[in-house]
Amino acid sequence: MTNKKPKIEVTLLSKEEIEGKSKVLQKVGRSLRKGYWTSTPSFFSRWFGAYEFYVDSSGTLDVDYVNNVCGVRPVLKSDNLDEIIKNCKSETKDGVQIVEYGRFPLIFEEIEINNPSFLQKTGKAYSLPLKDTYPDQFNILSCQEYYYKNQKVVKDGNRYYPVKPIKF
Repeated sequence: MTNKKPKIEVTLLSKEEIEGKSKVLQKVGRSLRKGYWTSTPSFFSRWFGAYEFYVDSSGTLDVDYVNNVCGVRPVLKSDNLDEIIKNCKSETKDGVQIVEYGRFPLIFEEIEINNPSFLQKTGKAYSLPLKDTYPDQFNILSCQEYYYKNQKVVKDGNRYYPVKPIKF
Protein backbone atom coordinates (compact mmCIF):
# COMPACT_ATOMS: atom_id res chain seq x y z
CA MET A 1 0.00 0.00 0.00
CA THR A 2 1.45 3.37 -1.00
CA ASN A 3 1.02 6.49 1.05
CA LYS A 4 0.22 9.04 -1.65
CA LYS A 5 -0.45 12.60 -0.63
CA PRO A 6 -3.88 13.70 -1.79
CA LYS A 7 -3.89 16.12 -4.71
CA ILE A 8 -5.73 19.19 -3.49
CA GLU A 9 -5.97 22.55 -5.17
CA VAL A 10 -6.67 25.49 -2.89
CA THR A 11 -7.88 28.27 -5.11
CA LEU A 12 -10.13 31.31 -5.24
CA LEU A 13 -13.50 31.43 -6.96
CA SER A 14 -13.41 32.92 -10.44
CA LYS A 15 -15.63 35.78 -11.56
CA GLU A 16 -17.54 33.26 -13.68
CA GLU A 17 -18.08 30.90 -10.71
CA ILE A 18 -19.42 33.77 -8.61
CA GLU A 19 -21.75 34.92 -11.38
CA GLY A 20 -22.81 31.33 -12.17
CA LYS A 21 -25.47 29.15 -10.63
CA SER A 22 -23.35 27.50 -7.92
CA LYS A 23 -25.66 25.50 -5.62
CA VAL A 24 -23.33 26.18 -2.68
CA LEU A 25 -23.24 29.97 -3.26
CA GLN A 26 -27.02 29.99 -3.68
CA LYS A 27 -27.32 28.41 -0.22
CA VAL A 28 -24.64 30.36 1.67
CA GLY A 29 -24.73 33.59 -0.35
CA ARG A 30 -21.98 35.60 -2.00
CA SER A 31 -21.52 38.16 0.77
CA LEU A 32 -19.17 37.93 3.75
CA ARG A 33 -18.29 40.38 6.53
CA LYS A 34 -15.32 41.55 4.44
CA GLY A 35 -14.79 41.80 0.70
CA TYR A 36 -12.79 39.01 -0.97
CA TRP A 37 -10.70 38.62 -4.13
CA THR A 38 -11.54 36.38 -7.05
CA SER A 39 -9.01 34.54 -9.20
CA THR A 40 -10.00 36.61 -12.26
CA PRO A 41 -7.84 39.57 -13.25
CA SER A 42 -9.70 42.56 -14.65
CA PHE A 43 -7.14 44.66 -16.50
CA PHE A 44 -3.66 46.08 -16.32
CA SER A 45 -2.91 49.70 -17.05
CA ARG A 46 0.64 50.89 -17.53
CA TRP A 47 -0.23 54.13 -15.76
CA PHE A 48 -2.53 52.96 -13.02
CA GLY A 49 -1.43 49.40 -12.21
CA ALA A 50 -3.32 46.11 -12.06
CA TYR A 51 -6.97 45.59 -11.19
CA GLU A 52 -8.73 42.43 -10.03
CA PHE A 53 -12.36 41.39 -9.64
CA TYR A 54 -13.53 41.13 -6.03
CA VAL A 55 -16.80 40.65 -4.16
CA ASP A 56 -17.62 43.43 -1.73
CA SER A 57 -19.17 42.82 1.71
CA SER A 58 -22.70 43.13 0.26
CA GLY A 59 -22.01 40.39 -2.34
CA THR A 60 -21.62 42.71 -5.34
CA LEU A 61 -18.96 41.85 -7.92
CA ASP A 62 -16.68 44.83 -8.55
CA VAL A 63 -13.14 45.75 -9.62
CA ASP A 64 -10.40 47.12 -7.37
CA TYR A 65 -6.72 47.98 -7.46
CA VAL A 66 -4.69 44.90 -6.41
CA ASN A 67 -2.83 46.83 -3.67
CA ASN A 68 -6.04 47.35 -1.71
CA VAL A 69 -6.66 45.12 1.29
CA CYS A 70 -9.25 42.43 0.69
CA GLY A 71 -9.92 39.00 2.10
CA VAL A 72 -10.02 35.66 0.32
CA ARG A 73 -12.64 32.93 0.19
CA PRO A 74 -10.56 29.85 -0.56
CA VAL A 75 -12.11 26.81 -2.20
CA LEU A 76 -10.84 23.22 -2.09
CA LYS A 77 -10.87 21.32 -5.37
CA SER A 78 -9.89 17.66 -5.76
CA ASP A 79 -10.89 14.56 -7.69
CA ASN A 80 -11.23 12.64 -4.41
CA LEU A 81 -12.53 15.32 -2.06
CA ASP A 82 -14.93 12.92 -0.31
CA GLU A 83 -12.01 10.64 0.60
CA ILE A 84 -9.91 13.55 1.87
CA ILE A 85 -12.56 15.08 4.10
CA LYS A 86 -14.13 11.90 5.52
CA ASN A 87 -11.91 12.07 8.62
CA CYS A 88 -12.11 15.84 9.04
CA LYS A 89 -14.21 17.59 11.65
CA SER A 90 -17.30 18.94 9.90
CA GLU A 91 -20.71 20.44 10.44
CA THR A 92 -23.70 21.11 8.23
CA LYS A 93 -25.07 24.64 8.06
CA ASP A 94 -28.00 25.59 5.83
CA GLY A 95 -27.64 22.29 3.97
CA VAL A 96 -23.94 22.86 3.20
CA GLN A 97 -21.16 20.72 4.66
CA ILE A 98 -18.46 22.88 6.30
CA VAL A 99 -15.16 21.08 6.80
CA GLU A 100 -12.30 22.01 9.13
CA TYR A 101 -9.09 21.52 7.14
CA GLY A 102 -5.97 23.04 8.64
CA ARG A 103 -5.29 25.97 10.96
CA PHE A 104 -3.96 29.50 10.44
CA PRO A 105 -3.37 32.65 12.53
CA LEU A 106 -6.14 35.24 12.60
CA ILE A 107 -4.09 38.41 12.15
CA PHE A 108 -7.14 40.66 12.61
CA GLU A 109 -7.89 39.21 16.06
CA GLU A 110 -5.13 40.26 18.44
CA ILE A 111 -5.17 38.65 21.89
CA GLU A 112 -3.56 39.73 25.14
CA ILE A 113 -0.78 37.62 26.67
CA ASN A 114 -0.11 38.71 30.24
CA ASN A 115 2.77 36.38 30.99
CA PRO A 116 4.91 35.51 27.92
CA SER A 117 7.04 33.19 30.07
CA PHE A 118 4.20 30.63 29.72
CA LEU A 119 4.70 30.47 25.93
CA GLN A 120 5.99 27.10 24.67
CA LYS A 121 7.28 26.78 21.10
CA THR A 122 5.51 24.15 18.98
CA GLY A 123 8.21 24.08 16.31
CA LYS A 124 5.81 25.29 13.62
CA ALA A 125 6.02 28.66 11.83
CA TYR A 126 3.58 30.53 9.58
CA SER A 127 4.26 32.94 6.73
CA LEU A 128 2.09 36.02 7.14
CA PRO A 129 1.68 39.24 5.16
CA LEU A 130 3.70 41.96 6.85
CA LYS A 131 1.53 44.76 8.22
CA ASP A 132 2.28 48.48 8.02
CA THR A 133 4.16 48.45 4.71
CA TYR A 134 3.86 50.92 1.87
CA PRO A 135 0.99 50.12 -0.51
CA ASP A 136 3.32 49.23 -3.37
CA GLN A 137 5.37 46.73 -1.36
CA PHE A 138 4.63 43.13 -0.48
CA ASN A 139 6.54 41.52 2.36
CA ILE A 140 6.19 38.23 4.23
CA LEU A 141 6.83 37.74 7.93
CA SER A 142 7.68 34.37 9.47
CA CYS A 143 5.94 33.91 12.85
CA GLN A 144 6.60 31.12 15.33
CA GLU A 145 3.69 29.17 16.78
CA TYR A 146 3.41 28.72 20.57
CA TYR A 147 1.16 26.98 23.05
CA TYR A 148 -0.35 29.36 25.59
CA LYS A 149 -2.95 28.18 28.12
CA ASN A 150 -4.37 25.36 25.95
CA GLN A 151 -4.44 27.39 22.74
CA LYS A 152 -2.06 27.97 19.87
CA VAL A 153 -0.87 31.50 19.12
CA VAL A 154 1.70 33.25 16.96
CA LYS A 155 3.88 36.14 18.03
CA ASP A 156 4.71 39.23 15.98
CA GLY A 157 6.87 41.52 18.12
CA ASN A 158 4.76 42.21 21.21
CA ARG A 159 1.51 41.27 19.47
CA TYR A 160 -0.13 37.84 19.66
CA TYR A 161 -2.73 36.27 17.39
CA PRO A 162 -4.76 33.07 17.87
CA VAL A 163 -4.28 30.13 15.52
CA LYS A 164 -7.74 28.88 14.57
CA PRO A 165 -9.27 26.25 12.30
CA ILE A 166 -9.73 26.99 8.60
CA LYS A 167 -13.23 26.09 7.51
CA PHE A 168 -14.15 25.29 3.93
